[in-house]
Amino acid sequence: MSCHGLAECFGVLTRSPYAPTIDPARAWQLLSHNLLSEFELVTLSAMEYQDAVRRFALNGWGGARIDDWLHIESARKSNCETIYTFNIRHFHQLAPDLGDRIKSS
Repeated sequence: MSCHGLAECFGVLTRSPYAPTIDPARAWQLLSHNLLSEFELVTLSAMEYQDAVRRFALNGWGGARIDDWLHIESARKSNCETIYTFNIRHFHQLAPDLGDRIKSS
């Protein structure tokens, strides 16, 4: 799992309109028990982040799809066999070479 993904999961858990709400301590507990116990975290270097932003700028791409790219690059870096996402279309557009690895479940 990308470190970026861990931060995104924390953000979603603590800001979503769940009833009851999930406070930050409970979000950490859920993440550490359900994700960190099962997945290895993959970190991108400062240069890899810089390269991602440069690639997006040169291609005229903007917006939150860069988050998808960071997940894809983390998956490449760790040579993941399967890349799970709810955003299959964007992942296929950004990484057609990984098409057979990208799945929703």
